[in-house]
Amino acid sequence: MHVAPCGDPGKPVGGRRIGRNFRHGKRVRFTCMESLKIQGPKKIICFDGVWSDKKPLCLPPSQVKGK
Repeated sequence: MHVAPCGDPGKPVGGRRIGRNFRHGKRVRFTCMESLKIQGPKKIICFDGVWSDKKPLCLPPSQVKGK
């Protein structure tokens, strides 16, 4: 069985991606600068060439929904 790697998911503006392995079954995490809050997934997993979600956004706390 051959499974495809994922492409680089990028990093959120005002944040960073932790992890550089984009192969099947691997995950990457995201963090935001101290003054910003994360909106969206904190980690995503590669599944046969497709990420489990989009990268998150880093927003001012007043713009983060549901917090």
